[in-house]
Amino acid sequence: MKIKLAIIFFVITILISSTILSAKTTKNSINTSDENVEWTIMLYLDGDNNLESYAIEDFLEIAAVGSTDNVNIIIQFDRRGGYDYSFGDWTSCKRYFVLKNMEPIYENAVMDVGEANMGDPQALVDFTTWTMENFPANKYSLIFWDHGTGWKEEPTTKNVCQDDTNGDVLDLYEIQMALNQITGGGVYKLEHIGFDACLMGMIEVAYELKDYANFMTFSEETEPADGWNYYDALNNLIKNPVNYDGEKLGESFVTYYSGYGITLSTINLGLINEVKNAVNNFTNKLMNQEFKVTINNAIKIVQTFDDYDYVDLYDFAKIIQADIYDLEMDNKAQELMDSINIAVTSEHHDSCNPDSHGLSIYLPYYYYLEDYENLLFSHDSVWNDFIIWFMYGDQTSSPPTDPIISGEKQGDYGNLYTYSFYSEDADGDDILYYVDWGDYTDVHEIGPKKSGEIAEKSHIWEASGGYVIKAQAIDINGARSQWTYYTISMPREKNYNFFYKLPIFQRIFNSNFFIRFINNILK
Repeated sequence: MKIKLAIIFFVITILISSTILSAKTTKNSINTSDENVEWTIMLYLDGDNNLESYAIEDFLEIAAVGSTDNVNIIIQFDRRGGYDYSFGDWTSCKRYFVLKNMEPIYENAVMDVGEANMGDPQALVDFTTWTMENFPANKYSLIFWDHGTGWKEEPTTKNVCQDDTNGDVLDLYEIQMALNQITGGGVYKLEHIGFDACLMGMIEVAYELKDYANFMTFSEETEPADGWNYYDALNNLIKNPVNYDGEKLGESFVTYYSGYGITLSTINLGLINEVKNAVNNFTNKLMNQEFKVTINNAIKIVQTFDDYDYVDLYDFAKIIQADIYDLEMDNKAQELMDSINIAVTSEHHDSCNPDSHGLSIYLPYYYYLEDYENLLFSHDSVWNDFIIWFMYGDQTSSPPTDPIISGEKQGDYGNLYTYSFYSEDADGDDILYYVDWGDYTDVHEIGPKKSGEIAEKSHIWEASGGYVIKAQAIDINGARSQWTYYTISMPREKNYNFFYKLPIFQRIFNSNFFIRFINNILK
């Protein structure tokens, strides 16, 4: 009987221990005081991708500072197998109350949440609400750590937080909905939001999230893989946490940020509406046919970033002010620049981005993405109307016909091929052609040419494969045709071209698909 009782007791003990281990919250990791500490820093550390090694480095950098009596540092850390094998090479997702010099090993985790999808907004909600319940503070900072793409929803990295294990990412709308839930519809605002991720320093991002925090820190440009300087910024915070607000915390990150080709800024989200209003006043005046040539030139020289559709908003206004001789236009540009200067509370850039001022905006030159219309900034401002007006021109002007593309359909990579482009304009206006060769090289401009005049351009494809040439015709009033698509094939080996000449293949298998199939077999 004693043996049976001992076995039962042992099983119960094991069950209790495993339950505590899978969702443990140790006594020394909980703030049991009746009074809140001053700050809780929440880092949403997504290392479930090719940045895993850098995520570990930043964890260790933060742990070199560690939590204090008045500053909690909480990290949700998701890892990915195959990139870094250190610290136990675990691949699930764990939560840490970061103590000084702590290592990101299994035993130090406050909670093991299993495999969490960091691209799921519910995972973000779960982490932040759990943290606020267990580590309450007077002020909260939530920092997103991972890849980023600004407002655009790219195929593999929608906005921020790419989770390879689950094949998911957070888009801007999902972040907005999660923060709405976390803050009770904006009633309980976070003091600070940070995006330690590329290209997030946009007015569209700030405007989408303006109701849920007081200050935001982000980068207009891409970021170095190792991210922000957490050591110096957090050391500054723990020295005087009571007198730190979101503006000063953001300033610390901005001040100590360094690297090659960098930008970083902090913005007062409470002033983003004033910037939006200044954008509207500026844009309404700018939509003048007489200014179109100047606008076109401004887009060509304005400060851009890794995504060429993202331009520095201040620099754009500055160029317009300098190049358009109109007093009212000058005043509207100055009002916009002043509003940016006031809203951006701290900003840092290096010599690679000399005209960066802390806030970028979407301003495409060749392609307009209709998803832009889904953003709150697009709804509440006239900026989208300005883009449409600039790209598609005066609606009283007839657009050119869709261009006809002529040239080789098949060829050899490494050789030079010439293609012709033909379009007519009903108003007889001169035509400019935009040509995208489909191989990630720069879009080329041809012309202007007379209506009905053939334009030619040559190009070399450097690798084998299938490509799609795209061409668009634009008249001098800015009226644009639709894009025309022209598919070509560049086989890998030149000496296999004889297959195309064999009569049996021409008669029986007269299709490009089959020819490509044969070539692939022979590679």
